[in-house]
Amino acid sequence: MGTARYRWLAVAGAALLAGCTRPPARAVATTPPVRIAAFVVVDQHFEPRFGALAGNGRARLNEWLYLAARQFQLAYPGRRVEVSVAGTGRWTLPDGPTRLATVYRDNVPRGVPHGSRANCLIAVAARPDINWGGMASWPRLLFKAQVHEPTDVYTTGLLCHEMSHWFGAVDLDDTRLPERSVMNYRDATGGWVDGRIAWDNANRCRVRDGLLRWPV
Repeated sequence: MGTARYRWLAVAGAALLAGCTRPPARAVATTPPVRIAAFVVVDQHFEPRFGALAGNGRARLNEWLYLAARQFQLAYPGRRVEVSVAGTGRWTLPDGPTRLATVYRDNVPRGVPHGSRANCLIAVAARPDINWGGMASWPRLLFKAQVHEPTDVYTTGLLCHEMSHWFGAVDLDDTRLPERSVMNYRDATGGWVDGRIAWDNANRCRVRDGLLRWPV
């Protein structure tokens, strides 16, 4: 990598993190990558919408995780984030009305299979009529594949939102938010500003610090 590119990354990183008043816990350049190896489980509605786990469905999961990792790297250029699918499986989303907290507590698997190289579990809900987005608490995450697909934009935004909770971000109240942000993804932007995922400043600082403290 040339000197000019190093200089560009330094300037971009300083601009993105402007306003984060707390200094980094340690020098960003010396920190190891943030590696998220997810065992991904899909509900009974996923494969009819996106394809078999042995084919197009697996490719779609890889794409979502790749796009999410890329957005974290764009926002935090000094901290390499690597997200991969370490394995796949299935889970059952109950029929009829469901409460997010109940589904997360009672139906989403609580661990990865023995011997898996995964360090977390991501559950995908693909039933199009559920009205919630997701929930996350390390090392588990549940998110809904958005009905706006096949663009991948809204699903990527929601996945970034839920992953942000792993790094310390908190939800924001739509009605009081002065900024467009992924932590307020229910608005018309879906968390996207000028083609990139945006975090409000407070959550951007929380995520930055969480990435610097990784692993949890």
